Amino acid sequence: MILCDVRFLPLKVRSVDLILACELIEHLQKKDGNLFLDKLDSIYRYAIIISTPGIFLKPVSSKDVEVGKATPFDLHRSFWSANEFRKRGYQVLGIGFKFTTIHYLREIDLSMRLKFFFKILLSSFSFLMADLGEMIIAIKIRKDNLLPRVSICSQTNH
Repeated sequence: MILCDVRFLPLKVRSVDLILACELIEHLQKKDGNLFLDKLDSIYRYAIIISTPGIFLKPVSSKDVEVGKATPFDLHRSFWSANEFRKRGYQVLGIGFKFTTIHYLREIDLSMRLKFFFKILLSSFSFLMADLGEMIIAIKIRKDNLLPRVSICSQTNH
């Protein structure tokens, strides 16, 4: 395990088999996020998986940090769309449905069960149309470096 600032990853070209970056990129400035993605492209051998919100969440304020409701690390400094990942060669999937989380729907007096039902029903659409998802999963698999094949065999002597 390496503990470091993701803006300055001390890793060599194609030195990491699988990169999993969950809920990370939105905490970087856009410029730093693009540099981070460039670095990931150079260091991965087999696959990169990134998750990020598909909605722009209410930013943490400095007052929230002062009163202990949040830390400076909670601040979302950028928003990443499904299309930005597609342009970089990622396959993009959605999770949830962004319109069930926006403020006006929260204020409608619907039972929690009904809201949950709509969220589950509509999630199937966002899985294939990531732009509708409240969460984005971006996956890139290196085509020129096939995953190692694992064979499980059992041999018994009679």
